[in-house]
Amino acid sequence: MSHLARTSRWFSVVVVVLSIAVPTIAIATAAIDNFPLFNQIVATRTATLPATLTHQAYVLYNINQLLDLYPAATGIKPGYTGDAGPCMVGMAVRDGHRLLSVLMNAPYDFHQSRALLDWGFGVEGMPSQFPPAA
Repeated sequence: MSHLARTSRWFSVVVVVLSIAVPTIAIATAAIDNFPLFNQIVATRTATLPATLTHQAYVLYNINQLLDLYPAATGIKPGYTGDAGPCMVGMAVRDGHRLLSVLMNAPYDFHQSRALLDWGFGVEGMPSQFPPAA
């Protein structure tokens, strides 16, 4: 578990949000680049822990709906902090381009993260992965 804290009440809301979002991106990038197991874990949709002598079997489910909503999504995680509220760190990879999205105080809006990532790939000249609007 990580802990981020403000040391002064003089920061504006924008500075506080940026002071949380930028380190979040840096931490995610470091984990992605340096720990291959991290990528495997955050992309896992379910995992089964077999029963042992001390506990029953458990099936664990990834609550990151972005993995099901966006074909290029490769994971990371939703979370919550007292200062930032519900948060979402999303990652997607297309044609060798990796994008990260960070949403703060966004009540687990996986659709918003999906749209942000798709927009970012559009800026890179890649077509949308959504059907065209009617």
